[in-house]
Amino acid sequence: LAQVQECEIALPLLASVTQKQDDYRDAWIVQGYCELTTERPEQALISLERAYALDPEKPEIQYFLARTYGTLGNHRSALTFFQYSLRNGFTPELEIHRRIAHEADALEETSLALEQYNALLRLPEARKDDLEDAVQLALRREQREEGYTIATKGVERWPNDARALYLLGWTAAEIGRNDEANRALEQALNINPTFTAALELQKKLR
Repeated sequence: LAQVQECEIALPLLASVTQKQDDYRDAWIVQGYCELTTERPEQALISLERAYALDPEKPEIQYFLARTYGTLGNHRSALTFFQYSLRNGFTPELEIHRRIAHEADALEETSLALEQYNALLRLPEARKDDLEDAVQLALRREQREEGYTIATKGVERWPNDARALYLLGWTAAEIGRNDEANRALEQALNINPTFTAALELQKKLR
């Protein structure tokens, strides 16, 4: 039932199981998952902490505990448990790097957030949205050189993508490499002549 998003039906069944069998780890996990996804984070925390007490090394428990803490605004605990989950082999790895980056950013731990983005951008399944998120984070936190480095790697990976080339142009302009910025923007506009952001930045650089 939980797998097909029928948690409202599953929850009473799970409650009857956990009340009778307090050491049933998987029932506590699924109960916590269902409580989290049906917007009952306080109850989810109780269930998942019970599952964690039964099996503190299981990465899925650590992952859902982290998500619950994040929902409750406890970013420090969320970050800690996401890191535990990564160390214990949670998959997909992309998801956990993304989550750690988000929590680190919320805590203004910029170096850790960028470290996670760099790790996920090395994965085969990384998306161009991840590249953009990483660059925006770097520039928002005034890590311009790091943003430029990330954008350069992005173009190496997606050399014919207008958005990646725009990000390179943007970060190059931020560190005063205007000639390189103009070349990247020209390439982006050759691919997408109506790319508004690229056109606007090109005008500013003239």
